[in-house]
Amino acid sequence: MNAQPGQVDTKATLFVLVAGMGVMVAAWVGLVTPVPKPLHPMPMLMVIPGFLLSYLGYRVAVLVAPMLFFLRNPALFQKSNKVPTRSYVLLVLATALSILWLTRGWTYGLRYQGAEYTRTVVIVNLIWLSLLWLLAVSNSRGVPSFKGNLLFHFAVFVWLSWYTFPYLGELP
Repeated sequence: MNAQPGQVDTKATLFVLVAGMGVMVAAWVGLVTPVPKPLHPMPMLMVIPGFLLSYLGYRVAVLVAPMLFFLRNPALFQKSNKVPTRSYVLLVLATALSILWLTRGWTYGLRYQGAEYTRTVVIVNLIWLSLLWLLAVSNSRGVPSFKGNLLFHFAVFVWLSWYTFPYLGELP
């Protein structure tokens, strides 16, 4: 059962906060190294805030990911069952942009990071996309649930903060 409008569900809040911390850990794993590696691909969605916040220490950028996660679907704190349409739109846009990023960056990745890294980040992104689209389809066709909603958003934001738009090219 959902909390009343405007009410926060304590148990849901705990789950959402833990998921947000998981998103932060994923962002940290993606950003922890000064050189892109398959486990640490330096995703642009974390690198750009890292550059912008470098005066605070670039690793403070890992706080951006959970903040976006919490702001994206605040209804999760009220134990919302339904994935909002805007979240499916986010997945569509991120998928299209990710495919464009990977195809356009392929040559640069091969030249600067090498074939193993470039192939690995492409394959891992394709696996992530398959998983995310399976979650999206199951959430849109199945019985709405808080767990499904939370899992979908958690998975999308782990992907966005850890593996989407991996660094492909010359390092500054």
